[in-house]
Amino acid sequence: MEVATKRKTKITPQIRWNRLASDDPERAQWYFAVVNRPDRVSTYLGRIYASLENVEIESQIEGKVRGENDLHYKLVVLKSRKGKIDWTEIYKSETTGEIVHDEQLRPRTKELNGLENYVARLLG
Repeated sequence: MEVATKRKTKITPQIRWNRLASDDPERAQWYFAVVNRPDRVSTYLGRIYASLENVEIESQIEGKVRGENDLHYKLVVLKSRKGKIDWTEIYKSETTGEIVHDEQLRPRTKELNGLENYVARLLG
C-alpha cells in the first residue's frame, strides 16, 4: 500500500509584504518578510527603508529557511509616513525573486507570537 506524503513547496527568494492602517492616520503599519541570501536581505531592506519616510522599526526577527542552505529570512514590522513603495526600485534590474502581497502578514490578537509563528511555519 502506498502512503501519500505531503509535498513541501520549494521556497524561493521573495519579498512578502502587507500594509495596514496605523493608529496615527498619517502613518502606515508595514510588515515585510524578505527571503534571500543574508547579504541580499540587508540590501533589499535598506532599499525599502530608503523608499519610505520617517521609518520607525518596531520589531525584527531573523531565521533560516528550512531545507535551503543559503536562504534566510527577516521579518520586519515598522511604521512609516509614506504609504507606497515602487518595487522596481527595490529589485532594480536584478531578477532575484517575486514580490507577494501577503495579507496574512498582520498582527494576531489570539496568539502571543502569532505573526512570528506564521512566518516560521511558512519559511522556517
